[in-house]
Amino acid sequence: MNFGWEIRWIAGNRAQIAESGELLRQVAADPANARIEVAAANAALIDASNSEIALTLPGGIKVNAKQTQFECMESGNEVWTGQIDMGALKEQFPNALDAQLNNVIAVRSGDTVLANIRVAGQLYRLVPIDRGAHALVEVDQSKFIVDESDKAYAEMSSKPICLT
Repeated sequence: MNFGWEIRWIAGNRAQIAESGELLRQVAADPANARIEVAAANAALIDASNSEIALTLPGGIKVNAKQTQFECMESGNEVWTGQIDMGALKEQFPNALDAQLNNVIAVRSGDTVLANIRVAGQLYRLVPIDRGAHALVEVDQSKFIVDESDKAYAEMSSKPICLT
């Protein structure tokens, strides 16, 4: 099994993060980023020939992802899409068998990887930061900034959609 990333160190507090570099400071400044760990990402694993990747998420959660799609973009970036194998996690997440709640989308650009990972609906992100490292982030989606008011959303969704 190929490991996509492994945790280097866990940031104990946001003050410790602020000393680490500008990109990590930006990650720490987002109030939706609940837990941040610095990870060593192996970008070479985001490859068409790699059908499975082992991931360690914040909190020590270990998961395996199986490739479902791979695409090379015109830009040269590579997109690896996969499903989380929930077999070993059934006891920990008994109600999380919906495939949309358990997936990985990873984009490789050179030696960096940007990824969104969902396990049992919980969102995690892997983002490139300073000096070749990556931040592995557990996201608190309840702290996302609201796009629209409830009234505006209700109005928008009540209008018919015209497809031509």
